Amino acid sequence: MNRQKHEPIKYTPSPTSKRYMNFIRDFLVVTAFTLYFYRYILNMAMPINSPPTLLSNYFLLPLFVMVGAYYAIPLFSISKTSIALTGILTLLMVYYGVTILWSPATTYAIRKSYLVSIRIPILVLFSVLVIVRDKYRTRLFYLITLGVSLIITVILSHIYISNGEILSSDFVNYYITVNRVLGIGAVLSVFLGLRYEKLRFRVLAGIVLLLNLFFMTQTGGRGPLIATIVAILAYFGWITILRRDKSEYLVRFSTALGGGCLFLSIIIIELGGRTISRLTRLANGPGNSVMGRINMAEASVNLFAQKPIFGHGAGAFQMLYVDPFQYPHNIFLEFLVESGIIGLLLFITYIVYILLIIVRYGRKDVIYSGIILSLFIFFLLNAFVSADIPGNDGLFIYSITALSLVESK
Repeated sequence: MNRQKHEPIKYTPSPTSKRYMNFIRDFLVVTAFTLYFYRYILNMAMPINSPPTLLSNYFLLPLFVMVGAYYAIPLFSISKTSIALTGILTLLMVYYGVTILWSPATTYAIRKSYLVSIRIPILVLFSVLVIVRDKYRTRLFYLITLGVSLIITVILSHIYISNGEILSSDFVNYYITVNRVLGIGAVLSVFLGLRYEKLRFRVLAGIVLLLNLFFMTQTGGRGPLIATIVAILAYFGWITILRRDKSEYLVRFSTALGGGCLFLSIIIIELGGRTISRLTRLANGPGNSVMGRINMAEASVNLFAQKPIFGHGAGAFQMLYVDPFQYPHNIFLEFLVESGIIGLLLFITYIVYILLIIVRYGRKDVIYSGIILSLFIFFLLNAFVSADIPGNDGLFIYSITALSLVESK
């Protein structure tokens, strides 16, 4: 008798199984990428024994390089727009890193040069190769960011309910960082309510928005609060201008949101808060904080006049300015002083390119393109008044998601 040879049965995953595995893979990758930006604020909220800096610099960055290559190699195709925008930003960052050659050799300058010329390009390239290639990954990036903000909101709620005010030294000492995270959550909560029309999402969006705005009035950070309000107004303005079919849901959600904000305003006026107090004090004069920034702006213009083409080099402001400030608290002035007119023009080119992409490709889905514009405005306004270039890395990472309007099918 002839024996039949039984070939081994090959397992072929079903389309549903493939989609599930792809989702798990993307979720883990995007979560790790998102948490990278908020590792310090989360470490303040939930302390861990191992230093987050060591974990991020010596493990996560190389991992992002490998994962980015894994996603890119099987289907390497990228639009000319993405190549151009990524090229402009990479050129800016690498040129800024080169300026360390004529900068005062301080520890801050060396560290800053590394963060700008190596770390930011790696993160941007990862975002271009992985995040923005698919709109659902970009939305996942936004929603996980909202989740991070929600963690901070819950912790602040617990502190406020227990003590009647925010007493934690971590949140008081780092109020600008806290307010930025709350502001991002407030902006993204509007996107959540507009994009997902189920009642539970609308309720969650409204609660997060109102709580975040309330806590932003209590912590003391004026810049992020103003940036958040402007960004949300720009979001609704963008939708109002471009969306001709004003759906009943959009009108109802906007009305409910406006009513909630009005009610919150009444509560804030009654309770007050550190941020409100600092804002009202501006009526009596600019104050030390504003005057300090005005003085740094004047000094930056004078320093630029000394070396207008190539600038004084990465981190040079710290050594050249008379007062103990490491940077001028304005990203435009920072590029101007430390990388000259070359660096500033490259940065402005990048900003204009982002806006052109949003205007050109964002008309088909105004809710989605609106959140990209809103986040871009939020980070840009914050970069006008606080942090240095590495501290404003979110401006580059979140603005580069505008390429999802081009890359995503």
